Amino acid sequence: MNKKRIKQLIITLILFVVSIVLFIVSKNNVDNQDIVYEEVKVTVIRAETEKLSSGARNGMHFSYHVTVFYEGKNYELINVQSGEMPKYEGLANLEADLQNDNPYFDNTVYLSNGKLYSNIAGIKTDTKQFNWQMLGLAGIAIFGTLHLMCAVDLADKKKKLKQENQ
Repeated sequence: MNKKRIKQLIITLILFVVSIVLFIVSKNNVDNQDIVYEEVKVTVIRAETEKLSSGARNGMHFSYHVTVFYEGKNYELINVQSGEMPKYEGLANLEADLQNDNPYFDNTVYLSNGKLYSNIAGIKTDTKQFNWQMLGLAGIAIFGTLHLMCAVDLADKKKKLKQENQ
């Protein structure tokens, strides 16, 4: 029984260390990656805030959808933040006949790999390196917790066995 617990303890420790290494390496890659993007002007067509849920503590979660027009196509902006929504909603609510005459109707966004992003941070978080970083972070949390649980369980079993032998 103790051999099984010790084996679990070693496995969770190894996975925990691998997760830490994965996180550190991928974090370094994310921080040092060259981001290729181009600033482009778009026309905001639609800006909507969608309420996703109301949590147990009355916490609200929202999803922000902004549709823009660029070079003859409609695009959904990626990584729109709550602080940016008033700007997009104001641009989307301008009257249609002012679209061509209003210099404020055009909005600068970032084009990268055929996608339009609301901000530069969205480009960094839409990469494989960032996904590996998040996987490493999740592994740290999961395997760290499992390792602690195995260690506590093993310590409890040793303590009970010691008490029974006395």
